[in-house]
Amino acid sequence: AMSRTWQLLIGILCLLHALCSTIQASATVAPDASDQPPVMSAGHMNASCSGKSSTSLPKVIKSKKGILLGITATSCRHCRSFEPHYAEAADSIKELGGKFVRVDMDGRSCQDWRERIGVEGLPAIKWCKKGKCFHYHGKQTAPELSAFVAKQLKPPFETGNSFDSVKSFMNAHDVSVVAFLSESDEDDFEDFKDSAKMLQARHNVFFMAVQSKKAAEAAVQAEWAERFPCIVLSRNLPSGGVKRSYLSLAEGSETSLSKWISSKSLLLVDELTGENFKMYEDLRLPMGIMFLNSSSEASDASAKAIAELELTAAHFLDKMVFVWASSESFGSRMVTLGLKPNIFPSFALNTMDGHRYALDQDVSVTQFSLRKFCDSFLKGQLEPVEIQRKKRRLSKPKTAQYGSIVELEAETLETFIQNTRKDVVVMFYVSGSSEHEIFIKHWRKAADRLEVMNISSVMMGQFDVGTHTPPNYISTDKLPSIMMAPANDKVPPFRYYHGKGKVRPFMNWLPEVASIPIHFENDTPDLDAEMRKAYEEQMAEREQRLKEKQKNAKNEL
Repeated sequence: AMSRTWQLLIGILCLLHALCSTIQASATVAPDASDQPPVMSAGHMNASCSGKSSTSLPKVIKSKKGILLGITATSCRHCRSFEPHYAEAADSIKELGGKFVRVDMDGRSCQDWRERIGVEGLPAIKWCKKGKCFHYHGKQTAPELSAFVAKQLKPPFETGNSFDSVKSFMNAHDVSVVAFLSESDEDDFEDFKDSAKMLQARHNVFFMAVQSKKAAEAAVQAEWAERFPCIVLSRNLPSGGVKRSYLSLAEGSETSLSKWISSKSLLLVDELTGENFKMYEDLRLPMGIMFLNSSSEASDASAKAIAELELTAAHFLDKMVFVWASSESFGSRMVTLGLKPNIFPSFALNTMDGHRYALDQDVSVTQFSLRKFCDSFLKGQLEPVEIQRKKRRLSKPKTAQYGSIVELEAETLETFIQNTRKDVVVMFYVSGSSEHEIFIKHWRKAADRLEVMNISSVMMGQFDVGTHTPPNYISTDKLPSIMMAPANDKVPPFRYYHGKGKVRPFMNWLPEVASIPIHFENDTPDLDAEMRKAYEEQMAEREQRLKEKQKNAKNEL
């Protein structure tokens, strides 16, 4: 009896241990993509790119009041993480009397709309009114989205009647534009109103008109305004200071007010982010980018480099714009601009004509070297990176192709992608990188397997961004990367592979995004018949061992 009692106690303890292990395991499993809300689940309605119903995109964007348009795609996995923010924002926007509309840009019928409303990446937010859509550059969180909609639903500018109202207005907003005008300045007031309407979609720029002479004189006396009449742009800096710029109306007769506001509302030197990149591009000025080490150990060196960049930016005011970028967020961009990775600080130019210019990384980055480099660029004395690369390429022997994979160059990439009879897959990498070489081995094995299985609907190519400059619509923020341009959809944004850098997950991804059906015989397309047989035997042996282990555990109980 005592023996049976001990056996029973041991059995109960084993069961409790197994139960606790199960609970602990379930509690520590990290949430995967399936735990996130599905794409397009938040918002007040879902629109379609085609059709004539009230929910079709052509009808929705003609709203007289305006709507916030959230653009995602079911194939965009990381779009799911934004759904909780969108759901919270939708409730706030509804209370404001606004509407948050969602649209899925996956379908073929959306190809034209991507170009028409300027969709360059996903997810994207647009403010659409009377058939026109403007890109939202701010953070895609609920408070910021709600504040943006509230701004759009109000008149484009406020009216101030006292100096106190001006002070409160300037202190309340990151960037404020105040026009001190007399009642006789009708033409200038019309220009101001037009600029306020044109820039209303800028999420962080707010406008006020002051036609009170007493308020203007008080502002001038307090040095918040330069003269009367004039226009003041005030920017509250993150450091706590204030930077004000002034435009007298006499000088402004030949100056575009909207362009002046756009240029002055940006910091002299700012960190480059996904939110402000388009703002800088809209200025149509050459952009100087300083790449900095984002590690905490390099903070002192980065601060000194930014100080040198600020002195340079002040010298080239209104001729160029300057930003700094962290290696963590924009490290891959260094390579496309002709710089070697992991050398900081480094400096390069991004120009509107597509040419790239890089400062020699052996040169010390100071205000003097930067000024000399930028001055030579403005005088047309610099040689673009692509010409330098071409010279280096011609001096090197040609490398052989690997099987069915086509080695692409800047001149052949576009034609390769636009093949409408093939699902085109391109890998972007940097030759010589040990990390990328490991990835390339799996890439080549996948190509071999597709060739053996006679799957001719997929065409594979590879593009060395260390030697060639890819088009702007190609995302190279994380390298190596794999992009798919389906046969029936040759308009950016394309599909990108976000899985592991292994053969099997990549091959299983292909049927999910390809427009021409691909059928594999089993879930291990990376294995040939002999390897598949060995794999099945191994799995069968593993299953048998597991059964024997469970049986022995049961007998012990």
